[in-house]
Amino acid sequence: MLAARRRMRAVPVTQKAITVAITLLGALFSACTSADSAAVQLPTPFPPTERTERQIRSHDAFWEGLQADYIFSAITDFDWALLPSQTRRKVTAGMSDAEFEAMLRSLVDDFPKNTIRYRTRTERIEADLKTTHSYEGIGAYISVINEPNPHVILLAVIPGSPAEKAGLRTHDSIYAVNGQAVTAEEGLDVVDRVRGPAGSVVTLDVRAPDGIPSIVSVTRGRLQAADLLRWGMLDMAHAGFIRLPIGAGAELSNMMQRALEGLAKHEPRNLIIDMRVAHSSSEWPLEEMLG
Repeated sequence: MLAARRRMRAVPVTQKAITVAITLLGALFSACTSADSAAVQLPTPFPPTERTERQIRSHDAFWEGLQADYIFSAITDFDWALLPSQTRRKVTAGMSDAEFEAMLRSLVDDFPKNTIRYRTRTERIEADLKTTHSYEGIGAYISVINEPNPHVILLAVIPGSPAEKAGLRTHDSIYAVNGQAVTAEEGLDVVDRVRGPAGSVVTLDVRAPDGIPSIVSVTRGRLQAADLLRWGMLDMAHAGFIRLPIGAGAELSNMMQRALEGLAKHEPRNLIIDMRVAHSSSEWPLEEMLG
């Protein structure tokens, strides 16, 4: 187009020729504009199905978690601003659960090796239950928090466990294991450092909810993850409180009903259901019960 303009300046042309040239350029410009619009124009999406909405939530949580915590972004080869929107568009267009899982697994291949691991919800739950039914360790259910500094928080301490005997309590935080700090990179893999052979000792740098630090030595033991549903009243909040166990069989629904009947006698204004350590698998009806 620049060349055409230069030629127009270099040689005299008639008014008719100028009109034709302008018309041709206008048509060319319109064609370019239409092509560009077609490249970016999105089709009107169909109303999302329940499956699509669930996949979108999972997709967004996948990228939000990575963008907040992933520390190797400088050595990835893809555009962090572009790829999430591209994959989200695919999900919004509709796909089966198998296609969605395949897409997430393919995304893992775009990251440097061994810097990210993907497991489906079913795989994670079954792995958690398999590794916690009988194991050697301190006897606590945990989560990992990266802010302001990476640390382990004890969500629940098993009654009579080595952790309880050593003085650890629910909501205590662990910042180092055997002198080695908890890191954001290892995530829940820190569990492997806390666990160990029964009879061995692990030293933990602990901070209580009030901020008081301490060094706690725990002699590990062999444990059965026999967690119970717990309930009671929080009088100051006029609330009933139910903490669901990590796993249970079909008896969970009956336990929940007994807890609700017990709380009803106190006429609570509110109800709190603590699900932080609870998992649902094919073996017990958490999802069905809450539904």
